[in-house]
Amino acid sequence: MPFSFFTKKRKNSNQTYLSLDVGTEFVKTVIFDLAGNKVNVRGVGRVRQPISAVKNGQVTNVKNVVDTSKSAIEKATLSIQSFPPTDVAIGVAGELVRGIPVVVNYNREKPEEKITFDEVSKVMDKIQEMSMQEARKIFVESTGKENPLVKPINTTVVDAYIDEYRVETPIGFPGKAVKLTIYTTYAPLIHIGALDSVAKALKLHPILISAEPFAVARSLKGAREENFESIIIDVGGGTTDIAIVKKGGVVDTHMIAFGGRVFTKRIAQEMNIDYDKAEKMKIDYSNNGLERPIANIVKKAVSKDMHLWITGVELALKEFTSVKVFPSTILLCGGGSLLPEIKDALIQHPWTDVLQFERVPKVVFLKPENIDSINDPDGLAMGIDMVTPLSLARLVLDLQDEMKGA
Repeated sequence: MPFSFFTKKRKNSNQTYLSLDVGTEFVKTVIFDLAGNKVNVRGVGRVRQPISAVKNGQVTNVKNVVDTSKSAIEKATLSIQSFPPTDVAIGVAGELVRGIPVVVNYNREKPEEKITFDEVSKVMDKIQEMSMQEARKIFVESTGKENPLVKPINTTVVDAYIDEYRVETPIGFPGKAVKLTIYTTYAPLIHIGALDSVAKALKLHPILISAEPFAVARSLKGAREENFESIIIDVGGGTTDIAIVKKGGVVDTHMIAFGGRVFTKRIAQEMNIDYDKAEKMKIDYSNNGLERPIANIVKKAVSKDMHLWITGVELALKEFTSVKVFPSTILLCGGGSLLPEIKDALIQHPWTDVLQFERVPKVVFLKPENIDSINDPDGLAMGIDMVTPLSLARLVLDLQDEMKGA
């Protein structure tokens, strides 16, 4: 049940939407409609970003991102033969995007009455005020800046119990004892402002904005079941996004400013070629498309920075202080994850020596077909890098259900 800072309760008569993943290397977009309780994919666009457009997941050149996003949307629109939708779900990433979970317990004065949208909203407003203080503390520690300007971008009930019974959403149920796990994501005001500027320039109306690892963690098939536990790692161009799900609820998310672009730069340096050629070579290497002598050179270059990447992942996991025992499944997605050394590093790392795992974790790739309630009969959104834009689309389906209960 996503509640978004950007969300405005207005009806979309056409029920056609857009998801926008503004990545460091690519802008990816999906045009979709909602029917039959499904996300129906109607068009897909994927366009490479200029190198100066986004750094470490944060927009650094609004005009470049606007131009690239416009091209991606136009490409997606070719499939639907009509004007593109204007209601958009936007993904946000970056090292300074942080989430804060809060568990709330309260007893209702009139347990015979059904819980309403307004009741839950009031609880969430109070929790947001409390978690804002914790968010500012985290940003001060991360940046060293006093009085940082941060903003909540999404507040969501990720777990709910009524009289000790677990429910998908508390709305519509009677009961006395209510236990909610409420998760709020915060980002620097400048970061949100840049995305808002992109949306305005494209004449889009943001109905939802979500931290990308949170979107993926909430959208996987079975991820909301009580027995689901996993570490989700999304390797993008500028960041590696990590989410932990335990007992069907998102525990926390974290992002590190280390993605596939680092490996591309290393290849360019080692082979004395420009960035674009190095990026193409990296992709060809990931797809096993290079001759062995060249592949060996690329492998050696990538390996030079792999220890730094896996150490960054380990340090990020150590910041999940609320997690006592880590899930023993790592789900891997994002275009950068296709480098074979990424999976190898995750498999070979001595996890049980450095963190509390019940057993050595297994590593499994996420694919678009792992996202819940997606209908893509023409296979338009194929590829591991489409997991995030599809996950954002899946959250819009949640938002539609929320509007029905309002």
